[in-house]
Amino acid sequence: MRRLGVLAAILLLAACCPILGTRGPALSCEQIAGLQQRIGMVASPEQLREILHEEYELPMVRIGVRPVDKVTGDGIATIVSWTDKRKLEYMAYLSSQGVMRMRVWQANTPGDRLLACLGQPTHYYAETSWVETGPVRDLYLFFPTQGTMAVGRQTFRGDTDIKLIPVVDGQFPFKDLMIVQPQSVEQVTNIGWGDYGPEILKQLKPWPGDWARIEFPLYPK
Repeated sequence: MRRLGVLAAILLLAACCPILGTRGPALSCEQIAGLQQRIGMVASPEQLREILHEEYELPMVRIGVRPVDKVTGDGIATIVSWTDKRKLEYMAYLSSQGVMRMRVWQANTPGDRLLACLGQPTHYYAETSWVETGPVRDLYLFFPTQGTMAVGRQTFRGDTDIKLIPVVDGQFPFKDLMIVQPQSVEQVTNIGWGDYGPEILKQLKPWPGDWARIEFPLYPK
């Protein structure tokens, strides 16, 4: 009887709050550390392409190089981009000094894995919105001593009652990582959000120490 009760509870949860699939593989701690180690690497765009060609076993034509639309304050002028064999997408942002910033997305890394790799975040930013498919919860975690901002998203079916969506847990999927030099949470936020950085900073909340205590604003259907 107890087993049937547990099964019924699982079915009820699935019926009220179906989460649409999140594609992509999970990042390992070793992969995240490898991206962090690229920061500060002294290399020209062509030198970096040669390194990536060997490391990822990709043809050179699949490793793109393009200028940025506008050179940033820290001198970033060029972006090198590639997609690995697991369909993870990467960008390396280069200045004349080398690699200044890394991004990887299309991943599906559980939150607990991120904390195991990076330690506790200092702050988070949570928002709820509505897209064509239904309600969406976006969660941003900030690890300034690791120079990292992680972006996660859950998308629910359109007929989901957002008030019935369960609290967050350590399986929340994170799809995007931005990595820079370790620095303050203000600097990481401004780099990640650009012109919107100052506004986002006003809405950051301290990490509560427990996934279930993360607060998402309600969004009226």
